[in-house]
Formats: sequence, C-alpha cells, structure tokens
Amino acid sequence: MVRSLGRIRQSMEDLPGFAREVRVALARLTALIKRFEQRIASLINESGWTEPYRRILKIEGVGALTAAGLCAVFHRAAFSGADAFIAFLGMDVSVRDSGKKTGRRALSKKGDSEMRRLLYNAAMAASRSTTWQPFYQRMLQRGFSRTQALVALARKLARVAFSVMKNAADYVPKQHENACAGT
Repeated sequence: MVRSLGRIRQSMEDLPGFAREVRVALARLTALIKRFEQRIASLINESGWTEPYRRILKIEGVGALTAAGLCAVFHRAAFSGADAFIAFLGMDVSVRDSGKKTGRRALSKKGDSEMRRLLYNAAMAASRSTTWQPFYQRMLQRGFSRTQALVALARKLARVAFSVMKNAADYVPKQHENACAGT
C-alpha cells in the first residue's frame, strides 16, 4: 500500500489544479489508515493475542486486518489440524461425485465470507512477493485460472498462519518456496 501511495504522490505532480485537493485527501486517508491499524493493535493487546498477531503480520501479503481476523478465527475453536482450520474458513474443496460421474469441485464456502475475502486480498498482494510468486506461477502453469491460483495461494497463506499460531513459531519466508503445490 505504501508503494501505491508513493506512485500516487508522483503522479499528482502532473495534475495542476487537483494536486492540492488530492494531497489533502491522501493525507486524511493515510491518517485514517494509521488510526484504524492502531485500533486493531489495541484490541489485539486487550485480547492477549499480541504474539500470534505479530507472527502472522510477518507473512507476505497479510496486513493488520487479515492478521487480526486469522487470530480471532484461530482462537474461536480448538482445531485438530490445518485441514480443520481450512474447513472452518470455508476454503475446503467440496467434491460432488457419484459412482460413474465426476462432478464439480468448488469451495464449500461454509465459513465466514469476510475472512475468505481478506485471505483472497492477501493472496493478491502475496502473489507479487518474491516468496510467494513462484507458488502462484506454478498454479498458473498447471492450468489454473488466475482466480483459482489466488484461492490456492489464499489457502496456503491460511495454512501457514495456522502453523505459525499453533506452533508459536516465527515465520520463515524462504521455507515455503518449494512447498507442495497441492494445497
């Protein structure tokens, strides 16, 4: 987001009349984002989730709101594993097969739609990072559409976040470059 703000500031120099108004609006927006992130951090501190929140924020693509949401989902129930966490989010694949017919495969979408949206947005940001771009490109090479590749990356980010919270371990970015492409 900071890079986008820098690009906006650079392009404002070309606008003669609107530059001042845009600068004022941009300053207000930046202040509002900062206040919002401070409010999230204070709520996280009150809940006692500071360490998991801090660890999740280190995952490329994951911002303050997504990290807070993942912490809240993780602490909502005792999950037996990453598969249960993914299913709770509604990002598990439901299969509709019969004895002779292979049916459609789609996300179950049984969980919180807002959390799925946040993870999808995190995946869009992560797909441009040096850590996650190889995974995203492998999904595209396998014939996935861009949306399917981003959903696969969102699932992977959720699995990594679950692992970081469950094991109380710090996130190590380079560990996931050659991760299994099936999740």
